[in-house]
Amino acid sequence: MAPLKSLERQYPIIDSDFQNFCASHSVFSVEDFLIHDLYELTALAEQHPTSERLKEGITQVLGIIDNRHQPWLNGMELLEDALRNKHFLLTGFEGRISRGTVNRISRAILFR
Repeated sequence: MAPLKSLERQYPIIDSDFQNFCASHSVFSVEDFLIHDLYELTALAEQHPTSERLKEGITQVLGIIDNRHQPWLNGMELLEDALRNKHFLLTGFEGRISRGTVNRISRAILFR
């Protein structure tokens, strides 16, 4: 996905102030939003003088992510779908994860 700066023209709320706030918390791209603790980022935004605008920007970026991807599934929904409809699960990595591997992974997660 794109650096935040590339979204500014189409989404004015993602202005230089918002980008600077995000950069100060190591968020430079849409991908960074996916791996960052959004509750923490929102809490940090609430401490800022322009908190409402920053929170609108966070909501806008999350909306962009939601609109460009199919609905997100949690791990159990992915497992159920794989067991019901597929014999393999595409991971985005080279190769596949077989159904047995998904079962082992889900057991490991459930029984930690």
